[in-house]
Amino acid sequence: MEYIKQHQEATIRRYKMATVAAFVVGIISGAITIAFVLSMPADVPLFSFEVHSDILVWLLANSRFITTAVLALLMSLGLASIIANVQDIMLMREKQMIYN
Repeated sequence: MEYIKQHQEATIRRYKMATVAAFVVGIISGAITIAFVLSMPADVPLFSFEVHSDILVWLLANSRFITTAVLALLMSLGLASIIANVQDIMLMREKQMIYN
């Protein structure tokens, strides 16, 4: 029984550390990406292709919007995973309190 309790406590500690690490990495990478997007002039595309295809020209013209949308989606996914980890930690704590 003591082994199970120690294992549960270690798992909770690992989840806490993973949640904090994911939060910090998300803040830092989001800030760096937003700084990169905002540091360039508004009329200069973020990337360019040396091809004049209609699809590539459209990507070139909307590169800022596409980059911002992808960044927002990635940050939303990261936030959802952090919330799921926090809920898992809370559930583990509740189970641990019931068994004690």
